[in-house]
Amino acid sequence: MKAIQSTVNDFFALTGTIFSIPVYQRNYTWEEENCEKLLQDIVSISQNKKTHFMGSITYILHLIDDEKSLRQLQEFVIIDGQQRITTIMLLLKAIETKIQNEGIKKEIDGLLNLSGQKLRLKPIKSDKEAFDLVMQN
Repeated sequence: MKAIQSTVNDFFALTGTIFSIPVYQRNYTWEEENCEKLLQDIVSISQNKKTHFMGSITYILHLIDDEKSLRQLQEFVIIDGQQRITTIMLLLKAIETKIQNEGIKKEIDGLLNLSGQKLRLKPIKSDKEAFDLVMQN
């Protein structure tokens, strides 16, 4: 088993993957100030059009069989970066809910879901119910 490091941009660019938070990880605990800092970083990147280091994500790659599509899916078991990933997913959902542009909505949907509206992020059990409710509007 080999841990892989990735940037946030590269991580989300890998479509067709599941992001899984292992049971030994802590609950989602970011406070408003953590989220604001991440949002400021994202806004700064968009305004400057330059790359900006937002921390790396460390994960272990597993291949899992998808019985519905009869193919293998990549599952990234998150070792480091779960707070950022969860926050970005929640932010994307908030944008998707408010934005009028259907093309952008479709792009965001592709980042949030696999085909068939299956969420790409699998949080730990204690966070799952709240996360699923938010992601379903």
